[in-house]
Parts: sequence; C-alpha cells; structure tokens
Amino acid sequence: MVSPQEEESLVYDVKLSSVGPGRITGSDVFHNPSGLDLAMKLHYIKIIYFFESEVAKNLNIMKIKESSFYLFNHYFITCGRFRRSEYGRPLIKCNDCGARFIEAKCKITHFKCGGASFGLSWAHILGGPLSASDFINTWGQTMVNLCLDKSINVPRALKLNQTISDKHPICVKKVDSVGDHWILPNNIKMDTFSFLVSNPQINYLQENIWGQNDNRTPPFESICAIIWQCLAQVKGGFKPNIVTVCKTDPHRMRNDIIGNNQMIKKVEADSKYSIVNTDLRILASLLANQGIDEVSEIEKAIEKEEGIADFFVYGANLTFVDLQEINVYDLQLMGHKPRFVYYTLQGVGDEGVVLVMPCNNGSTNNCNDGKFVTIILAEDQMVKFKIELKINGLLLESDLE
Repeated sequence: MVSPQEEESLVYDVKLSSVGPGRITGSDVFHNPSGLDLAMKLHYIKIIYFFESEVAKNLNIMKIKESSFYLFNHYFITCGRFRRSEYGRPLIKCNDCGARFIEAKCKITHFKCGGASFGLSWAHILGGPLSASDFINTWGQTMVNLCLDKSINVPRALKLNQTISDKHPICVKKVDSVGDHWILPNNIKMDTFSFLVSNPQINYLQENIWGQNDNRTPPFESICAIIWQCLAQVKGGFKPNIVTVCKTDPHRMRNDIIGNNQMIKKVEADSKYSIVNTDLRILASLLANQGIDEVSEIEKAIEKEEGIADFFVYGANLTFVDLQEINVYDLQLMGHKPRFVYYTLQGVGDEGVVLVMPCNNGSTNNCNDGKFVTIILAEDQMVKFKIELKINGLLLESDLE
C-alpha cells in the first residue's frame, strides 16, 4: 500500500535491478569509442514515448524484461562497464554486467484515458540519435519475435597512428576535466521550451520567405533560419554569426550497430553584417548548402588529447539538430505506434540547442509535414526569445500560455 506521502511525491515505489544479455559474451572483449564518440560523452539523449490504452493494458514488467534479454544479445556493448586504459582513455569492457532497469510509479506514467508513457535515457557516447532510435525500435521487434534477424554489435578496436591536426574545430569546445563524473558544467541556468509548427504555418512561412521561388530550402532550414534571426535579435543583432548543424549521415554508417555517425557542420554568416538584417533566404541557404563538416577535425582534436580531455558539441555554438531521418515513430508495441514521442538532450552548453522532429504521422519525404520543435536556451533569454518567435510567425498565442 502506498502512503499519502509517497503519493504526493513525483516518483515513488522505486525498484532497481539489472537486465543483461541472455548469453555470455566472453572474456577480454572491449569496445573502444571513436574520437567522435568521446566528443559526445557529456551529452545524453532523453526520449519519452506516449502510448494509448491498447498497449498499456497488455504491457507488463515480466514481458519487458524477457524481451530485453534477447535485445541485449545484439546490444551487449551497452551492458558493459566503462574503464580506462593505462593511458586514461575511456573504453567499455563488455562483461555483461547489464543495463540498469528501474521500476517506479509516477504520477504521469499512467493516464486517466488508460494510456501510458515510458522513457529511455541513452548515453550519447554509445551513439547518436539514430543509434538510440534503432535500439528502442529493435526492442519493439523483440516484443513480437524474440529471435531477431539482425546483426550483432561488433566491438570497435582502437585505431592507431591516426593523423593529428593542429587545427581546432569550431563545433566543439574543451572544458576543464570532469574526471569520471561525465556531466557538463553550465555557467548559466538553462530553460526548455517546445512548440508545434503546423502544416499551415510551414506553408505560410515558406511562402513568406521564398515567394514563388522554386529553389526554396526544406522546412528544417527555413525554421532554423527564423530561430537564428530571432535569437540574434535578443542578443543585439550581430551574434551568433556561427552556428552548428547536426544531421544523420546514412552514408557514414559503419558495419557495427551503434556509434556516432552524424554530420556536424559549421555554418558561418558574414560577421560584417547584422544577422537580424540578413535576408532569411540567405540564412536558410547557408544552413542548407554552405555548412562545412567538421567530424574529421573533431576526431583529430580528440586524438591529439589522446582521448582523455573533455569536450562538448551541443551548445558550443547555437546548435540545430535535425531529427527527421531517425525513425522517431517506428517503435511498435502490440502492433501500435506511439501517439507522441518527445526528444530532449541533457548536457547542453550555454549557446543552446534546437531540436526539430516530425510530428506523428508526418512523412519525412513530405516537405509540408508538421514539425515539433524543442529549444534549450539560457533562461534569461527565453522570455524575449518567445516574443520574437511570435512576431515572426513561428509561435502562436496559445503556445505562450
């Protein structure tokens, strides 16, 4: 029986356990994170899935745990433990210790309609948004068929004699050592805000920016151009003139299942001119066509520090993250897809981040689908920023309430 004090708390009746692979991996198996993986180690992806009652009433803890044994046969790397090499570089010992499984009751886990929500916390060092999405989507497949027809993780060996560069990439920043406590220290308090950009809004914004021009950019770049200009207005007009764009790169996928394979591009506007007064078509075109991929330089910078130093990407500059190609709504449980999916990031630097993802039932191949936008920004900038979003047509009056 739950006491009144427990019912009043946000989370109660917590039970901790571990779930690991159903078979033994073996001894002395190690996975070596790449340079890009290590650059992302202070970031964490948080995903919440909302399902209707048909799923909630048939989903139980034993069924989830049973399917997890088979899931971790393929994702056994995620069940290992971080260690350091004799030189201090982080690596994963694949010792089948298991993933932490948390059972708890929460006021917002079950709803009056009978629906339920559950979440995934994914360490970005394991892989980018696509890896996290594939992981949870694969779990959905094990709920239907325990025997997966899917490749097994291949632990990555450490690459030796990699080229070292003296050039420092703009898309990452180095921080003072955090030791083994991989949490990004923030200098200021950050705030999070989300809103929907509907189909009619997108059509209106595209028409307003491009008119009858057939060479218009996709909605992602147009939305980000407006956000870029709105933030510049809050900051006085000229800054930020350098931003970062992160996108999934299907051509960079390795043979292994998990890993950071995204493009990380530096986009720079002419510092001589005010961002506020720059034509939105120019900003959108810069975002779409003029980015310089810095992944190679990032990896070289990590290797120069022998994988020991601590860096961060999200919020090093204002960062735009395109989540439209990561199969957000492909998770199926009991034959049902989620009603809504929410993505956010933990460990965002002071310059902030913008996440853009498709809405439910939106096709990533349809340039007019609705978008769901999540913005993590300095708290003292958020009020003025929302006003600018409203003035520029991205935010409706109801979104401010």
